[in-house]
Amino acid sequence: MGDMMRKTGKSRLAISNYDKALSIVPDDLHALASLVALNAEDGNWRAVRTAEEKFFAGVEDGETKLGA
Repeated sequence: MGDMMRKTGKSRLAISNYDKALSIVPDDLHALASLVALNAEDGNWRAVRTAEEKFFAGVEDGETKLGA
């Protein structure tokens, strides 16, 4: 849902949907990367920093914990 809302230009709804996804799968790197980008576009630097920290915590030695 977050990707669909983002493509239609509804960034607030996209952010909300990515947050919901992260409440289910906290280390979803796609959702975290999308939050970084959307919050940067909105100028919400505090949210960018939070999402970046969670994103980089999910990366180990150049490979994701999810094996992607």
